[in-house]
Amino acid sequence: MRRRRPVVAVDRMILSVLGLLLVLVGSSGLAGAAGLIELPGTQHGEISLGTAVDAPDAPWWPGAAAGAAALLVLLGLWWVLAHRPGARTTTIALPGSQTGDRLRVAPDAVAGAAAAAVETDPQVRSATLALRSERGTLVLVGRLRTAPRADLVSLGEAVDRAASQVGTVLGRDVTGRIRLAVARRGIAERAPE
Repeated sequence: MRRRRPVVAVDRMILSVLGLLLVLVGSSGLAGAAGLIELPGTQHGEISLGTAVDAPDAPWWPGAAAGAAALLVLLGLWWVLAHRPGARTTTIALPGSQTGDRLRVAPDAVAGAAAAAVETDPQVRSATLALRSERGTLVLVGRLRTAPRADLVSLGEAVDRAASQVGTVLGRDVTGRIRLAVARRGIAERAPE
């Protein structure tokens, strides 16, 4: 599943804030238990929760709770919608069928063959490709892990050839959206076959 950049940025921000909050609460709890610092609301090792316990009786509490609940519902809905999988293509009709039942092909098999074709390039460490239908257009999406000093022009040509072959097999125009990931130096070079 490919996520949009703003979604990834928000995910990282939320997880960073939650992680920092957990580190701060945990470290202050450990420091308070060890007697290194005196935590607010504590006296002689006892913790007082008087203010927190009295908050639900305050006149502002119902409005604040309703506002927080509404915000959490909206955030939850946005989160679920932002992480929904893209349009998945289940089967694709092949051109040229003379029978009433059209010949169909599974797109995963076609994408797997395209990935295998791209992986024949010695600069490609691995390829993961899939076919998606976006606004009526077939899109070859995926990720290539390449050697650190890969020639981007030849990689682009290899992906173009694969997309062209997929389009020829399916009898439709196919565009591509491929992300490149550079392998670490130690694992990047593949022995020539």
